[in-house]
Amino acid sequence: MCLNTMRRARAAASTWLRRRFDSSGLAGRIGIRALSLLSIVLVTGGAASFAVTALLIKEQVEASLRHDAQLAAQRVELEIGNVYSHVLAMAQNPLVSNSLTDTSSGRQEYLAPFLQSDVLVRRGATLALLDYAGAPVGLAQHAAADVEVPPSKITQIMEGGVASAELIRRDGQGPYQLQILIPVVYPASARAEGVLLMQADLEQLVTLSPRDETRPMPYHLQLVDAGGVLIGDGSRSSLLKVHYPVHLGGPFSNSELALEAGIAAGSLLRPLSLWLAGYSLVGIAVLVPILFVVRRMARTLTAPLEKLTSRVDGIRDSGRLDFTWHYPVEDEIGRLGRSFASMVGRLAQIQEELEQRVEERTRELSESRNQLRYMLDFAQSTLDGLTAHICVLDADGFILSVNKSWREFGSANGAAPEAIGTGVNYLEICSQAQGAPGAAAVAEGVRAVLRGESHLFETEYACHAPAQPRWYRLRVSRLRGGIGGVVIAHENITATKIAEAALQDRNDQLDTMLSSSPTGLLSIDHHGMVRFVNAAFSRMTGIAPEAILDQPEERLDACLRGIIEEPAEYPGLAAFCSASQQVPGNPALHLLTLSLPRHGVLAITGVTSKAHTARKLFYFRDVTHEMEIDRMKSDFLATAAHELRTPMASIYGFTELLLADEFEAEVRRDLLGTIHEQTERLVKIINELLDLARIEARRGKDFRYGRVLPVALVERALAALAADPARWPVDVLHPEQSVEVWGDPDKLCQALLNVVSNAVKYSPHGGPIRVRIENGTGKHSGQVGVAVRDAGIGMSKAHTERIFERFFRADASGKIPGTGLGMAIVKEIIDLHHGSITVESELGKGTEIVLWLPAAPVPVADKPAQAPPSSTLAGAEAR
Repeated sequence: MCLNTMRRARAAASTWLRRRFDSSGLAGRIGIRALSLLSIVLVTGGAASFAVTALLIKEQVEASLRHDAQLAAQRVELEIGNVYSHVLAMAQNPLVSNSLTDTSSGRQEYLAPFLQSDVLVRRGATLALLDYAGAPVGLAQHAAADVEVPPSKITQIMEGGVASAELIRRDGQGPYQLQILIPVVYPASARAEGVLLMQADLEQLVTLSPRDETRPMPYHLQLVDAGGVLIGDGSRSSLLKVHYPVHLGGPFSNSELALEAGIAAGSLLRPLSLWLAGYSLVGIAVLVPILFVVRRMARTLTAPLEKLTSRVDGIRDSGRLDFTWHYPVEDEIGRLGRSFASMVGRLAQIQEELEQRVEERTRELSESRNQLRYMLDFAQSTLDGLTAHICVLDADGFILSVNKSWREFGSANGAAPEAIGTGVNYLEICSQAQGAPGAAAVAEGVRAVLRGESHLFETEYACHAPAQPRWYRLRVSRLRGGIGGVVIAHENITATKIAEAALQDRNDQLDTMLSSSPTGLLSIDHHGMVRFVNAAFSRMTGIAPEAILDQPEERLDACLRGIIEEPAEYPGLAAFCSASQQVPGNPALHLLTLSLPRHGVLAITGVTSKAHTARKLFYFRDVTHEMEIDRMKSDFLATAAHELRTPMASIYGFTELLLADEFEAEVRRDLLGTIHEQTERLVKIINELLDLARIEARRGKDFRYGRVLPVALVERALAALAADPARWPVDVLHPEQSVEVWGDPDKLCQALLNVVSNAVKYSPHGGPIRVRIENGTGKHSGQVGVAVRDAGIGMSKAHTERIFERFFRADASGKIPGTGLGMAIVKEIIDLHHGSITVESELGKGTEIVLWLPAAPVPVADKPAQAPPSSTLAGAEAR
């Protein structure tokens, strides 16, 4: 009902305003603007006043609530403090402390009445004296209530001697209860023997009623903590709330209690609503008379304007620039009328000037037409002087102009002048030449430029003549100034294409040579960017070309530092190039030791050039093999010199003794025997070195290959060894079928003799020696194996890996004779026969060495054959 009344009032007000103020006229608009301005002022003033009034009421209510909350908090502090002090005094009372050791009948006489008569019990509290186990010694209850305290808590309070106070709630429901536990000290022992319990509903101990229930804005009080409302109605909603903390001492010092004072929304908004209604009535009373005054003033102001408007309409209808204005008042309307009269006079003057200018523009247009004709002739002459074939198209693709080269090219290729001249659609020419390569792409490129999708289109195409090849470059550019057409230029680039082909052929030759070069090549331009890397460089360093190409020189140095052994000492490639510049014509050679992708040594040479794209050139050569050969040669010479020095020293020393003094015949014989033994050892070392050098130098060219029976080799080697059969019994296991190998019988016998000799020497205490001949399987398929196993001292894994090194001996004591070259000779002989050797050994359990030789082929003709020489392998030494 109230809403309907408000709607009717608003409709009536709108109808009255439209009737009183005609919005189509200036007076009506002034009235409406004034009404709007006054309404805005009243609403703004009302809002500001309302805000100030509401703020003042809020501050006053907050101050009152804060004061009431403070008083209520002080009452709570006083009441809870009094309860705690009272319970503490009871715990210190002799009647309570002495009752802990009294009999139950004695306690009933004085303790129960003492507790029952306490003021806290009359207020609804429960008082109980508990022993160390939590059992009640004395109990006083106002109402039935369970007293349950965990024994662990009783023990904690008694041991600590500190009181405990907390708010509890049974099973999470019902009112909050205040529970105070105070240790009771027995005077005789001065120790806590029990605990005094006080437990009561918090609402019975604390009073929260407001001071004045009849005040204009009633409020409510609530006792709250971090967990919610302790006393009060938690469901009540308040527009304004104030919290005041409750400060408690003793065991309550850690509590977070606070008093909350709140006021309902209706109580606070009621005076504001009354103020707003009064302000609205005053505003309406002020607004109505002001509107009548504004309407009267607006009509007075607009009357001269209506007169001025009618005079202007007369000029518009008649078309004559004749206007007079008489208005005695010197205000804005008078100035407007005089300004309009001046404007009409000025317009008449301008009309005369325009007529004169039209005549001048007509004359100038004729002159411009003549100049344009001259410029067109000049542009055509310019186009005819160009060697490129040029035509100009309009926005639709029709040819506007062509030059002399265009016409001559068309005539030379059999095209009629009218087919390629002015007025022909160029796009249709492209459509008719669909069979020509690139015609469709040219047509689409021209259309894209005409549509404004791109400003430039370029392409190259071939137009070969029967006598010679020809190439042209097509360029389509948009005309400037928003004309919408394009310029098409065909340029003959045959000479450029031929030169590029020759240059490309030369570059391909250079790329082929550089890419296939075993030397690593790398170039850096004048900006310090890597421009070329060949495959040899990537193969040597493991650095992929895409990781450094078009990258700065610092990136290349970082990649090299990541693969060398000592990156901290690497100065960078620029330093290598600078060092080369110090010796013109003889660039320095720098060595770089790699750790990745494999261990190796690179020799780097850096040179500079004047070419921008190759300002620095670096050559990388893998000298790992040369360095290894030099190292092996040095090691071999050092080892050989050491091995030869030992017998030479013995011979020299014992000879010097014989020359320096006379010895008895027996001593002289011993000395001469030692000299003979060392001389024999020296001769053996020299013979084996010469034999090894001869094998390496000739690489099997002096071998006489043929079919050899392994059984015959074994018998021949054992006969040459002539070992004591009682001390070293030899057991030979023959294969089920007779087998043959392909090789030189003398060299194979020498190799087998060295292996069997080692089996005897490294079995100093004797032991069986087993020789086994077998056909190979798996990876040794197509081979025949001759295995020699002894039961000697054996070797460790480290010694097994070095068994083929020259001068290496597994026995470091020197008690077992030998030169350390036997197994190296065996390795060279077996390698030249394209065979292999396997070694298995264990310390104290003996060694087995298997010589794998290629089986003899099926005989097809009785003629000797030579096995192809194998690659030289690094010599190794006997154990």
